Order: sequence, then structure tokens, then C-alpha cells
Amino acid sequence: DCEYMFNPPLLRDPTVAAVLIDVAVRELATYSTTSREDEAALVDALLGEDVRLSIRFRVTQKRVLMQLITDAARVLEDSAIEDHPTVEPADLKSPTALGTLAERVDLFNTWAQSRQWPALHVKAAILQSHGSRAGTVATKPLAQGEPYIEVPEFDCL
Repeated sequence: DCEYMFNPPLLRDPTVAAVLIDVAVRELATYSTTSREDEAALVDALLGEDVRLSIRFRVTQKRVLMQLITDAARVLEDSAIEDHPTVEPADLKSPTALGTLAERVDLFNTWAQSRQWPALHVKAAILQSHGSRAGTVATKPLAQGEPYIEVPEFDCL
């Protein structure tokens, strides 16, 4: 089992949980070794101390990511929101568990609108001018110094 060395923010929102699962799964996919291979490598008595520390650090990173996936999956299981995309264990192997970028942008915008923040004058969009990456665009003309977004502390991670 893995315990956090800090108190992570409370994870309650199923949309945030689904995004965290997607990000954690993508991060796990970047490792060239499995946890089992890392554990097996640590048994090697000829392993240098610097390499041993690196492998132990990698093992710890993977455990934290897996714990995050477990915690976020529990939030999704406990969620009673019917229109929320369900992430099945088999889907965790797919880096696109939440659908296309356009679907994820729409999901985020729907979630942000539902939060009823004091100011929300931007929205997520796919920016063709930036290689079709996600970014933000203003939803109305903004005056200099006018807040374009105000996120209450309870929605901050």
C-alpha cells in the first residue's frame, strides 16, 4: 500500500476524478518498466546505490499514481451522476478513456459552467492556431483589468 506524504485535496467531483484517472494512466504509460520489473531489479546485489535509489523513486512514483487511480475510481463508483462517462478498469489501458480531445473540452466546459463561479468569461477550446491543442478563449470582450475567471477555493486542487 502507498500512503501520501502530504494531505491531498479532497476528491469529490466525478469529472475531476475521471480527468485524474486519464492523466495518471497516461503518466504510467510513459514508464519503460513495469513495477514487477522494478521490484525484481532491486534484488540485484550488484546494483549501485544511485541506481537503487532511482529505481526505488520510480517504484514510489508508480505507487502514488496507482493510489490516485484507485481513489479517483472510488469517487466514480460512488457517483450517482448518470450522464458522467464511466471509466471501466479495461479502459484504464487506453490513453483516451475520456474520448477525443473535443469531447474532453466539451466535458470540461460543461463542468466549469455547472460550478457557477463568480466570473467565468473564458472557455476551453481547441486552438487551430496552436497545433490543435487545448487552450482558452474569451467568451465576451474583456476590459483591461476585468477578471476573466474566479475559481472559489473549494474547486481548487
